[in-house]
Amino acid sequence: MKKIVLTLFVAAAFFSAVKAQVSGGVKGALNFATTVSPENNFDTDTKIAPAAGGFIEFGLIDKLSFQPELLLSFQGSRTKSGGTTYKENFTYINIPLIFKYQLVGGLHAELGPQLGFLIAAHQKEKRDGYEEKRDVKDNREGTDLGLNIGLGYEVQNLIFDLRYYWGWSEIYEIGINNEPVRNSLWQIGVGYRLF
Repeated sequence: MKKIVLTLFVAAAFFSAVKAQVSGGVKGALNFATTVSPENNFDTDTKIAPAAGGFIEFGLIDKLSFQPELLLSFQGSRTKSGGTTYKENFTYINIPLIFKYQLVGGLHAELGPQLGFLIAAHQKEKRDGYEEKRDVKDNREGTDLGLNIGLGYEVQNLIFDLRYYWGWSEIYEIGINNEPVRNSLWQIGVGYRLF
């Protein structure tokens, strides 16, 4: 897996130098985040939270471009177990490496890996009027690797996109009920091209 990611990084750097057309801007997004497991043995609800950052886009060949991004992203989930509700709040620095292919007009397809670095993690436990919040960063994995796939539309300097992020990495050092748990989210983004 590490060799694949390294290869993608090297390929992206190589292709970035192929064509000098460069632009960039700022971006904001709304995450619809949750956590998933293979067996889905626990009830997990969606957490709605923001993400924000910037992007640089490198023109490659014909209709293909490469767009690395740097985003501060708030994610997590809410899990119910018996009469107890656990709210997970994760803060990541995410680096999506998006390849964009122009389809027709301003419409484009997006695909690319993403590497995330966990900078904060808190869990809130609530049951029968009792509520406790604790820092759980030491019990969560520090990095998250996955894949983005989506569609976008650009009009003038505004860029709208809808992505699905499929997490490949286990986010807990020890899974729930011995199951691996991974990040999963839909993201609606709006970017503004500054140059």
